[in-house]
Amino acid sequence: MIRAGIISFCCMAAAFASDMRQYSVCEVLNRSSEINGRVVQVVGLIQGSPFHGYLMSQSQRDDPCPGWRERFLTAPSSLRLIWRSSYGVTLTANEERGNQLLLEELRRRYMNRQVLPSQVEVTGTVVSKAFPVILRRSDGVYQGNGFGDFGGYPVLVVVKRATIVSRDPGVDSR
Repeated sequence: MIRAGIISFCCMAAAFASDMRQYSVCEVLNRSSEINGRVVQVVGLIQGSPFHGYLMSQSQRDDPCPGWRERFLTAPSSLRLIWRSSYGVTLTANEERGNQLLLEELRRRYMNRQVLPSQVEVTGTVVSKAFPVILRRSDGVYQGNGFGDFGGYPVLVVVKRATIVSRDPGVDSR
């Protein structure tokens, strides 16, 4: 009886820490407080460069998610991607090595002027701000107390594994 209780407790703890259902970028943003600290699978478009870092976006547009405000108390339909152990999340050596290989591939494609964005599938830990206050300036830049340049991103994902799913820049997951 005690052994069964311990096993079921361990299973419940593992289920709480991981949520392997596939999310869109906007679903992660909309449910960020609920899934904060969980390992999730997200599908979206990877955008950025080796010089400024990479984002995972809902679409090629920089607009907020559907139903979000356009200027005040809003955020872009993008997640910051972190490729190393950070924000209290520890990656294994294999996870960091896999991330490094993908970053090298993205850098090679960037230097060869191959088109981004590409659709990617990312498995990683969601890290969100408790009360982000983010505004969209008249020049389109998001600014606030979130993550990234100017604090414009309320949620980031510490990447455990990422896979390029499609190289079609016309893909729009909205």
